[in-house]
Amino acid sequence: MRATPIDIVVPVYNAAADLARCVDSVLEHSTGDWRLLLIDDASPDPAIRAYFSELRARRLLRVTLLANEKNIGFTLTANRGFAEARREADILLLNSDTVVTRGWLDRLSRCAASDVRIGTITPFSNNAEICSLPRFCANNPWPPGKDPESLVAALERAAVPTYPDLPTGVGFCLYIRRPLLDAIGGFDPAFGLGYGEENDFCLRAAGAGQHGAASRAPSALPRPRPELHFRRSRAALARAGRLAAARARRTAARDPPSAARPRRRHRISRARAGHGVVRRVPPLPADRGRRRLAAGRVRRRCGHRLRLSARYR
Repeated sequence: MRATPIDIVVPVYNAAADLARCVDSVLEHSTGDWRLLLIDDASPDPAIRAYFSELRARRLLRVTLLANEKNIGFTLTANRGFAEARREADILLLNSDTVVTRGWLDRLSRCAASDVRIGTITPFSNNAEICSLPRFCANNPWPPGKDPESLVAALERAAVPTYPDLPTGVGFCLYIRRPLLDAIGGFDPAFGLGYGEENDFCLRAAGAGQHGAASRAPSALPRPRPELHFRRSRAALARAGRLAAARARRTAARDPPSAARPRRRHRISRARAGHGVVRRVPPLPADRGRRRLAAGRVRRRCGHRLRLSARYR
């Protein structure tokens, strides 16, 4: 049983179908002491208001519905969620287009409890920048209609007994421990209409002696969204992006999860093909030059995102 309650904060802007899918997965797979805070950032889509009305009619005791009077951007909406959360609770910032899986909160909280120096945790996922599997720093499309639990089971069996350090968390699913949030505050308001607030937050956390970690087994499956919901803030990104990108390159060169990557890739391929979980995996050849390739991928695929990407997370 978890000792620390968790408040899940979901900023909302349009995309009602994705939001409903996300909420359904949270309601189905969350256990223990948790609460869900949905904050509508003045969505112009009437489907969001209709969905909020539907949730109110269901009288879900664990769900709190909030709405901004005007659009203030992802960062300030997240900060409002941090302020509304219970003072004793850890925070889990979740994108509204993300699907969570069985046992997700327990996996993340176990990682948090493993070391007092861990301030943030990001799960592995199919489309999570430096936490992407099986291909690093890439979108790994999940077959439509395929149950993600097979992926979770495959990776749980292939997981190595460690929580790799991360240079920055990834905002699609970011677990923040309460002591860290109390120590350094929320996101920098300068990122209000942009992308990169979690990179800046994790840099400040590192300055306070707290580091990020990756959860061993995946907890969430985000879907790429073509629609842009928040505008870029290039000036603010330039301030933190260069440092975050440099740290990401150094981590990619080390590639902390590399020991399990070949067998994880094998298990994921079988899970996606519908062959189920393999208990025994034949040895795969070492990936020569992986470190050089990983560093190059961060430069090409991640470095620019940490600084300039406008994708809504």
